[in-house]
Amino acid sequence: MSCPSGLEFDYNKQSCDWLSETCTTQGPGQSDVGNMPDDAHCEVYKDAEGSVFVCPYLQLFDRTARQCVHFAQATCNPGTTFFTAPCDYTSFCYEKDFTPNTTLIVDNTGRNKKFNSHGGNPGPPCELYLPPCPVGYTGRHEWMWREGSPYYIICQDGFTISFEICPGGLYCVDPDVCSNSWEWEGCDRECMRPGDTGCVPNKLYNSCDNCNTYIPCSADAKAGPEMPCPMSGPDTKLKFDASKQACDFTSTTCPTQGVNVKK
Repeated sequence: MSCPSGLEFDYNKQSCDWLSETCTTQGPGQSDVGNMPDDAHCEVYKDAEGSVFVCPYLQLFDRTARQCVHFAQATCNPGTTFFTAPCDYTSFCYEKDFTPNTTLIVDNTGRNKKFNSHGGNPGPPCELYLPPCPVGYTGRHEWMWREGSPYYIICQDGFTISFEICPGGLYCVDPDVCSNSWEWEGCDRECMRPGDTGCVPNKLYNSCDNCNTYIPCSADAKAGPEMPCPMSGPDTKLKFDASKQACDFTSTTCPTQGVNVKK
Protein backbone atom coordinates (compact mmCIF):
# COMPACT_ATOMS: atom_id res chain seq x y z
CA MET A 1 0.00 0.00 0.00
CA SER A 2 1.18 3.54 -0.65
CA CYS A 3 0.74 6.80 1.23
CA PRO A 4 -1.52 9.54 -0.18
CA SER A 5 0.17 12.00 -2.54
CA GLY A 6 2.70 14.23 -0.75
CA LEU A 7 2.96 12.07 2.38
CA GLU A 8 5.68 9.63 3.48
CA PHE A 9 5.47 6.55 5.69
CA ASP A 10 7.05 7.08 9.10
CA TYR A 11 8.14 3.75 10.62
CA ASN A 12 8.31 5.13 14.15
CA LYS A 13 4.76 6.53 13.98
CA GLN A 14 3.48 3.59 11.88
CA SER A 15 1.54 6.07 9.76
CA CYS A 16 1.86 8.43 6.81
CA ASP A 17 3.06 11.95 7.58
CA TRP A 18 4.12 15.10 5.74
CA LEU A 19 7.82 14.59 6.58
CA SER A 20 8.87 11.16 7.72
CA GLU A 21 11.84 10.87 10.07
CA THR A 22 12.66 7.36 8.84
CA CYS A 23 11.71 7.27 5.16
CA THR A 24 14.29 7.21 2.38
CA THR A 25 14.05 6.69 -1.35
CA GLN A 26 15.43 3.28 -2.23
CA GLY A 27 17.66 2.84 -5.27
CA PRO A 28 21.28 2.93 -6.46
CA GLY A 29 23.43 5.26 -4.39
CA GLN A 30 20.74 5.99 -1.81
CA SER A 31 21.40 5.89 1.93
CA ASP A 32 20.07 3.39 4.46
CA VAL A 33 16.61 3.80 5.94
CA GLY A 34 16.77 5.89 9.10
CA ASN A 35 19.59 8.32 8.29
CA MET A 36 18.65 11.72 9.71
CA PRO A 37 20.16 15.21 9.32
CA ASP A 38 21.81 16.91 12.27
CA ASP A 39 20.00 19.83 13.88
CA ALA A 40 22.99 22.20 13.64
CA HIS A 41 25.43 21.14 10.92
CA CYS A 42 24.48 20.16 7.38
CA GLU A 43 27.54 17.94 6.91
CA VAL A 44 26.58 15.81 9.94
CA TYR A 45 23.96 13.05 10.07
CA LYS A 46 22.81 10.18 12.28
CA ASP A 47 21.91 6.60 11.41
CA ALA A 48 18.93 4.66 12.73
CA GLU A 49 20.89 3.62 15.83
CA GLY A 50 21.80 7.20 16.66
CA SER A 51 25.47 6.95 15.64
CA VAL A 52 26.79 10.25 14.29
CA PHE A 53 28.77 10.61 11.03
CA VAL A 54 30.24 13.44 8.99
CA CYS A 55 30.20 13.76 5.20
CA PRO A 56 33.47 14.17 3.28
CA TYR A 57 34.52 17.74 2.57
CA LEU A 58 32.67 19.10 -0.51
CA GLN A 59 29.60 17.08 0.42
CA LEU A 60 26.60 17.91 2.60
CA PHE A 61 23.82 15.71 3.91
CA ASP A 62 20.71 16.03 1.77
CA ARG A 63 17.58 15.79 3.90
CA THR A 64 15.51 14.40 1.00
CA ALA A 65 17.92 11.82 -0.41
CA ARG A 66 19.12 10.98 3.13
CA GLN A 67 22.74 10.75 2.01
CA CYS A 68 25.83 12.87 1.45
CA VAL A 69 25.77 14.64 -1.93
CA HIS A 70 27.78 17.39 -3.63
CA PHE A 71 27.21 20.68 -1.81
CA ALA A 72 25.68 22.31 -4.88
CA GLN A 73 22.92 19.65 -4.99
CA ALA A 74 22.25 19.41 -1.24
CA THR A 75 19.09 20.58 0.51
CA CYS A 76 19.90 21.32 4.14
CA ASN A 77 17.49 21.65 7.03
CA PRO A 78 16.53 25.30 7.64
CA GLY A 79 18.81 26.95 10.18
CA THR A 80 21.72 24.53 9.81
CA THR A 81 25.23 25.72 8.95
CA PHE A 82 28.19 24.17 7.16
CA PHE A 83 31.91 24.82 6.72
CA THR A 84 33.29 25.96 3.36
CA ALA A 85 36.95 26.33 4.41
CA PRO A 86 38.63 22.89 4.50
CA CYS A 87 40.61 23.69 7.67
CA ASP A 88 37.44 24.76 9.48
CA TYR A 89 35.95 21.44 8.42
CA THR A 90 38.94 19.40 9.67
CA SER A 91 39.11 21.33 12.96
CA PHE A 92 35.41 20.66 13.54
CA CYS A 93 35.95 16.95 12.82
CA TYR A 94 38.83 16.65 15.28
CA GLU A 95 36.84 18.53 17.92
CA LYS A 96 33.92 16.11 17.53
CA ASP A 97 36.17 13.01 17.20
CA PHE A 98 35.22 12.47 13.56
CA THR A 99 37.74 11.40 10.94
CA PRO A 100 38.03 14.25 8.42
CA ASN A 101 37.99 13.36 4.73
CA THR A 102 39.33 15.92 2.24
CA THR A 103 40.16 13.47 -0.54
CA LEU A 104 37.41 14.83 -2.81
CA ILE A 105 39.51 17.95 -3.40
CA VAL A 106 41.21 17.42 -6.76
CA ASP A 107 45.00 17.74 -6.47
CA ASN A 108 46.59 18.71 -9.79
CA THR A 109 49.87 19.88 -8.26
CA GLY A 110 51.50 16.47 -7.86
CA ARG A 111 53.21 17.84 -4.75
CA ASN A 112 50.68 18.87 -2.14
CA LYS A 113 50.35 16.81 1.03
CA LYS A 114 47.02 16.62 2.78
CA PHE A 115 47.00 18.05 6.28
CA ASN A 116 46.55 15.04 8.58
CA SER A 117 48.04 16.00 11.93
CA HIS A 118 45.64 16.46 14.83
CA GLY A 119 44.35 19.99 15.32
CA GLY A 120 46.41 21.91 17.84
CA ASN A 121 49.65 20.01 17.23
CA PRO A 122 52.68 22.19 16.47
CA GLY A 123 53.72 22.37 12.86
CA PRO A 124 52.88 24.23 9.65
CA PRO A 125 49.48 25.93 9.56
CA CYS A 126 46.66 23.86 8.11
CA GLU A 127 46.03 26.51 5.43
CA LEU A 128 49.45 25.76 3.92
CA TYR A 129 48.08 22.41 2.74
CA LEU A 130 44.33 23.10 2.66
CA PRO A 131 43.97 26.74 1.57
CA PRO A 132 40.59 28.48 1.96
CA CYS A 133 38.56 30.47 -0.55
CA PRO A 134 36.87 33.82 0.10
CA VAL A 135 33.30 33.46 1.30
CA GLY A 136 30.98 32.71 -1.62
CA TYR A 137 33.74 33.14 -4.20
CA THR A 138 33.88 31.22 -7.50
CA GLY A 139 37.00 31.23 -9.70
CA ARG A 140 40.77 31.00 -9.41
CA HIS A 141 42.43 32.38 -6.26
CA GLU A 142 45.87 32.67 -4.72
CA TRP A 143 47.01 29.96 -2.29
CA MET A 144 47.25 31.20 1.31
CA TRP A 145 50.82 30.98 2.66
CA ARG A 146 52.10 30.31 -0.88
CA GLU A 147 51.63 33.75 -2.42
CA GLY A 148 54.22 34.57 -5.06
CA SER A 149 54.51 30.94 -6.12
CA PRO A 150 53.11 28.84 -9.01
CA TYR A 151 50.41 27.41 -6.71
CA TYR A 152 46.77 28.52 -6.81
CA ILE A 153 43.33 27.09 -6.07
CA ILE A 154 39.95 26.76 -7.77
CA CYS A 155 36.94 27.92 -5.75
CA GLN A 156 33.22 27.26 -6.12
CA ASP A 157 30.74 29.07 -3.89
CA GLY A 158 33.47 29.50 -1.27
CA PHE A 159 34.54 25.84 -1.27
CA THR A 160 38.10 24.84 -2.25
CA ILE A 161 37.51 22.29 -5.00
CA SER A 162 41.00 21.80 -6.48
CA PHE A 163 44.71 22.52 -6.03
CA GLU A 164 46.50 23.79 -9.15
CA ILE A 165 50.00 24.77 -10.26
CA CYS A 166 51.14 26.97 -13.14
CA PRO A 167 53.26 24.87 -15.50
CA GLY A 168 56.06 27.32 -16.24
CA GLY A 169 55.90 30.37 -14.00
CA LEU A 170 54.20 32.18 -11.16
CA TYR A 171 50.48 32.51 -10.56
CA CYS A 172 49.51 36.16 -10.96
CA VAL A 173 46.61 37.54 -8.95
CA ASP A 174 46.14 40.67 -11.03
CA PRO A 175 45.79 39.93 -13.84
CA ASP A 176 44.46 36.43 -13.10
CA VAL A 177 46.90 34.45 -15.27
CA CYS A 178 49.74 31.97 -15.14
CA SER A 179 52.93 33.86 -15.95
CA ASN A 180 55.62 32.41 -18.20
CA SER A 181 58.19 34.06 -15.95
CA TRP A 182 59.63 33.12 -12.55
CA GLU A 183 60.19 36.82 -11.80
CA TRP A 184 57.49 38.48 -9.73
CA GLU A 185 57.50 41.61 -11.89
CA GLY A 186 56.29 39.44 -14.76
CA CYS A 187 52.88 39.29 -13.11
CA ASP A 188 51.69 42.85 -13.12
CA ARG A 189 53.77 44.87 -15.56
CA GLU A 190 53.05 48.50 -16.33
CA CYS A 191 55.28 48.32 -19.39
CA MET A 192 57.06 45.79 -21.59
CA ARG A 193 60.12 45.48 -23.81
CA PRO A 194 60.31 43.26 -26.89
CA GLY A 195 60.94 39.66 -25.88
CA ASP A 196 59.67 40.00 -22.30
CA THR A 197 57.56 37.10 -21.02
CA GLY A 198 54.67 36.91 -18.60
CA CYS A 199 52.36 39.42 -20.28
CA VAL A 200 48.63 38.90 -20.67
CA PRO A 201 47.97 37.30 -24.08
CA ASN A 202 46.54 39.68 -26.71
CA LYS A 203 46.87 42.72 -24.43
CA LEU A 204 48.68 45.91 -25.51
CA TYR A 205 51.32 47.41 -23.19
CA ASN A 206 53.16 50.68 -22.90
CA SER A 207 56.76 50.51 -24.02
CA CYS A 208 59.18 50.90 -21.12
CA ASP A 209 61.32 53.22 -23.29
CA ASN A 210 58.98 55.28 -25.46
CA CYS A 211 55.58 56.86 -24.85
CA ASN A 212 54.82 56.95 -28.57
CA THR A 213 55.01 53.20 -29.12
CA TYR A 214 53.25 50.18 -27.68
CA ILE A 215 54.04 46.48 -27.25
CA PRO A 216 51.54 43.76 -28.25
CA CYS A 217 51.48 40.53 -26.25
CA SER A 218 51.26 37.34 -28.28
CA ALA A 219 48.99 34.37 -27.59
CA ASP A 220 51.91 32.57 -25.89
CA ALA A 221 52.38 35.47 -23.40
CA LYS A 222 55.50 36.92 -25.05
CA ALA A 223 56.01 40.62 -25.78
CA GLY A 224 56.29 41.40 -29.47
CA PRO A 225 58.06 44.24 -31.31
CA GLU A 226 57.43 47.92 -30.60
CA MET A 227 54.61 49.34 -32.70
CA PRO A 228 54.44 53.10 -33.41
CA CYS A 229 51.42 55.23 -32.63
CA PRO A 230 50.05 57.32 -35.54
CA MET A 231 51.24 60.88 -36.08
CA SER A 232 49.26 63.60 -34.32
CA GLY A 233 50.88 66.40 -36.28
CA PRO A 234 53.76 67.12 -38.67
CA ASP A 235 56.41 66.42 -36.03
CA THR A 236 54.71 64.48 -33.25
CA LYS A 237 53.04 61.14 -32.63
CA LEU A 238 50.15 60.15 -30.42
CA LYS A 239 50.95 58.54 -27.08
CA PHE A 240 49.84 55.07 -26.05
CA ASP A 241 47.43 54.82 -23.11
CA ALA A 242 47.20 51.27 -21.74
CA SER A 243 44.01 52.08 -19.81
CA LYS A 244 42.30 52.83 -23.14
CA GLN A 245 44.24 50.18 -25.10
CA ALA A 246 44.73 52.85 -27.77
CA CYS A 247 46.90 55.75 -28.87
CA ASP A 248 45.64 59.20 -27.86
CA PHE A 249 46.78 62.81 -27.55
CA THR A 250 47.56 62.23 -23.85
CA SER A 251 48.45 59.18 -21.80
CA THR A 252 47.91 58.46 -18.12
CA THR A 253 49.94 55.24 -18.21
CA CYS A 254 53.19 56.22 -19.95
CA PRO A 255 56.05 55.08 -17.67
CA THR A 256 58.73 57.37 -19.21
CA GLN A 257 59.26 61.11 -19.49
CA GLY A 258 59.84 61.01 -23.24
CA VAL A 259 56.71 62.56 -24.71
CA ASN A 260 56.10 63.89 -28.19
CA VAL A 261 59.06 61.94 -29.52
CA LYS A 262 59.82 63.04 -33.07
CA LYS A 263 59.24 60.80 -36.02
